[in-house]
Amino acid sequence: MKSKTNIVILIGLAVVIVLAILVIFSCSKNSIDKLIEDEDVQVNTLINVYRDVLDIVNSDDINIVLDESSLKNIITNEKFKEENILKLKNVEKSIENSQRIYTLSVQYSKSTHVLTVNITESGIGNMKKTQKYKLDVKNGKINYQRDGQGIIVVE
Repeated sequence: MKSKTNIVILIGLAVVIVLAILVIFSCSKNSIDKLIEDEDVQVNTLINVYRDVLDIVNSDDINIVLDESSLKNIITNEKFKEENILKLKNVEKSIENSQRIYTLSVQYSKSTHVLTVNITESGIGNMKKTQKYKLDVKNGKINYQRDGQGIIVVE
């Protein structure tokens, strides 16, 4: 009789532990999305990511343009407030004699928390570079980490 009672208690305890782990996991995932969704926090992170990816492609003598996807909330897909759009547009560059134009666009996967930044060159030759960034939250801040060395496609 004691053996059956112990087994029932162990099964009950195992179920409670599994449920607790699922609740903790789902709450942490929601907190990542909630923090990333915050427009001001997201814009500061995007500015840093855009600068990082532009450093990779050596953007000293080129024009840089942000497309519409670069100016929208990556979670809600709504356009940012005007003040935040102006902050993001500070990343853009216009070099008077340069014929090379790099257009920066983004995509975000909510399931993997990966931000994909695409840079497409038009002007002299065509090039497309894709760089991925893994986003996570630590101490209430969005952190990003470059995922791989990116992919360059020359057309």
